[in-house]
Amino acid sequence: TNKGISLKKGMEFIKPLTLIELAQEIGVHESTVGRVVANKYIMTSRGVFPLKYFFHKALSGDFGEEISSLRVKEKIKKLVEQEDKTNPLSDIEIEEILAKENFKIARRTVAKYRKQLRIPPSHIRKRKYWIEEIQ
Repeated sequence: TNKGISLKKGMEFIKPLTLIELAQEIGVHESTVGRVVANKYIMTSRGVFPLKYFFHKALSGDFGEEISSLRVKEKIKKLVEQEDKTNPLSDIEIEEILAKENFKIARRTVAKYRKQLRIPPSHIRKRKYWIEEIQ
């Protein structure tokens, strides 16, 4: 299969692969794959990760290609890291930026991924910035 781990370009370029797809590919039950990857870690040039970290569902891109949810999360993380701290990006603004880059996901999905990344909403990020500036 041409899916799976490809860390040379970066985490955002990992292709989507689910436990079910891997199980079908190697001819075993999904639960067997789940048990094998549970509590296992892999050391990479980018750090140590749980093996389950690399299994993601696919999202559809504009041209029918599959995009890993991890790739979208990495993009959201980068957008927030690079945002203007005095005027942080809202979930709607992040959704619009992603759409321009052919990542068609809903605002609710942006909010869900942002929460999973432990990134607070824009109004809290803005407040945090101003509090840090005052101190």
